Amino acid sequence: MGKTVKDRARVDNILGVLKDALKDIRALYWNKDYQNAKGEVLEKARTKLDLIQSFIGDKKWALGYLTIADFEIAEASYYFEALYPEEYLNWSFWETIRENFNSLPEIEAYYKRESAVKEPFLPPQFAALNPKFEQTLVLGYWGIRGLAQQLRLLLSYVGLPFEDKIYSSR
Repeated sequence: MGKTVKDRARVDNILGVLKDALKDIRALYWNKDYQNAKGEVLEKARTKLDLIQSFIGDKKWALGYLTIADFEIAEASYYFEALYPEEYLNWSFWETIRENFNSLPEIEAYYKRESAVKEPFLPPQFAALNPKFEQTLVLGYWGIRGLAQQLRLLLSYVGLPFEDKIYSSR
């Protein structure tokens, strides 16, 4: 959450701005007409994404060191890139944080596990759009990436043991 009170406030601010920016973007995944709606949605989010980019700049992590904000940004980057592949690199923080995050030994180890949840991102029977990551389909509530992926990654990162059977229904 941050090493100091000031940094905790910064993390909260980043998460709040990110949540505001992504609220309408995430809703597009359930919209059957997302192709026609996505331009207007991006314009609404642009200012907030610019604020995040301005704050992070060229740092490796949102605050210069790993925080929960980086977990959120890394995961959200997949959703954003799937909807806006042509706009994705206009905000370099997406790719920078995702690459740094995915190269953490604990996260690399998680994704190498057979039980790692890589897709689907959302319940396929309901989502109009469902981005692909890597080919490992795990069905069931916990086997959907969009539900609790940050929690799975956080538990893996801090080394807390958890039963794979709880998180997937293979």
